[in-house]
Amino acid sequence: MTIEAILHKLTLYTTLIVVAMLAIQAYVLGILLPISPLLVLLLLPNLIVHFTKQGRFSNYLLPILSFNLCYLFAECIALFAVGIGLMNSPYTYTSLEIGVPVIPYFRQPAAEFHPIRGYQWKPGAQTAAKQVYGTTVFNNTFTPNPQGFLSPQSYTRKKPPQTYRFITLGDSFTDAYYLKTPWPTQFQALLNQNESDSIHYQCYSFALNGGGISNWNSTFWEEIVPRYEFDALIIPCFANDLARPKFIMHHTSDTAYLSWDCPPVASHHQFEQECLPIMDALPAVLDQNEWATIVSKEKAQAQSFLPLFIYIYNTLRHRSALKRQLPQLNKLFHTYVDPFPENHPPTWQGFIDKYGNERAQELKGILDYCKAEQKRLIFCSVPESYGIGLTHTGKETQVQSEMAYLAQLYGGWHFDGYKAFTDVPTDSISHYFLPHDGHWNQKGSDVFVQTLAEKWRENQATNSPK
Repeated sequence: MTIEAILHKLTLYTTLIVVAMLAIQAYVLGILLPISPLLVLLLLPNLIVHFTKQGRFSNYLLPILSFNLCYLFAECIALFAVGIGLMNSPYTYTSLEIGVPVIPYFRQPAAEFHPIRGYQWKPGAQTAAKQVYGTTVFNNTFTPNPQGFLSPQSYTRKKPPQTYRFITLGDSFTDAYYLKTPWPTQFQALLNQNESDSIHYQCYSFALNGGGISNWNSTFWEEIVPRYEFDALIIPCFANDLARPKFIMHHTSDTAYLSWDCPPVASHHQFEQECLPIMDALPAVLDQNEWATIVSKEKAQAQSFLPLFIYIYNTLRHRSALKRQLPQLNKLFHTYVDPFPENHPPTWQGFIDKYGNERAQELKGILDYCKAEQKRLIFCSVPESYGIGLTHTGKETQVQSEMAYLAQLYGGWHFDGYKAFTDVPTDSISHYFLPHDGHWNQKGSDVFVQTLAEKWRENQATNSPK
């Protein structure tokens, strides 16, 4: 047998092995049909070379054989590393991560539609967890108060005597269902540490994970204003909060429905008829067996006999899911975070141009009311890791500029949350945020609120914090 004939056979057999391995794994993952054209493309050149006259396509043998051997060698190395525990992430996964690894999972239905807020958390203890690339991002149990918000206290209309009450709006950084202690709860505790202070502080959080100005607007006018006395309104603004349409979330026994694109609905019946059918449906509510899998430290070795293939597939799936579920992320760090061009400070017309007249008027209505009723306005720039890095270079993000402008326009106070991280080295910023996730961890939230409380205390004597 000639060397060329040996090369023919080696190339054919290694190609068949590679294609078979990929086909088996594609079947396990449930993507055999979509990936079948790729398998044919891998197999076809080899068949053409093999069944034509020897010598005609022999120059293609070595490239094909080299690819096959390199791929098989890489899979063997990866598999060996998984087997001895050297590769825990991102080459091994729990079985649920083979699905959509970017979403949090809930142990039971935790959210339900609310005609005013968009949704509310259901009563009782709720548990949520998230795993990405074999890493537990968070695993937290939270208990909403009787009003359906994440706070350890029940909200009352009347303020007790000698009480100063903050109302805070906010998004997932403030709602923080993934943390043991959201910052509004800690803010209240920090301000009440001074026993000699004659004033007692309350901080009522009306934040909603995923919410923005449209959720805030309806909650403010239909719940906060008619039902609660308050002295100050905190607006903790993340990069794109002022651009968000109303966010709605609803859980059934096995599905999490969510959308920023639902038409206005005023009742549960209307929601089921007009909104639910067009919402994104995600398999995020798990049964007992599925939950045991997502919170388990064990890796799905049956899913990992081709770790390199799983890594490539899950990386592509991860990016695809992000683009599908949160299209704002594609432009978030450019449209809402990068500094404004020089000599282009924020203006009210700039708010209208950037966020649209509807969003701008929703914001203006809330701020005008508070100014007319002499409610103190506190504008907080909520930081994210990318923006903190920018501020370390002497730049200012858009949300910093906009919150400072609104504070000046309405005579409020701007608390720059980015400056709470001034002393954090650039290469340590990630230690204050969840892995594979844009939210801060408990350490990051604590730094933010401790600085907020300190700045408030420093200036409360003058009744005009700066």
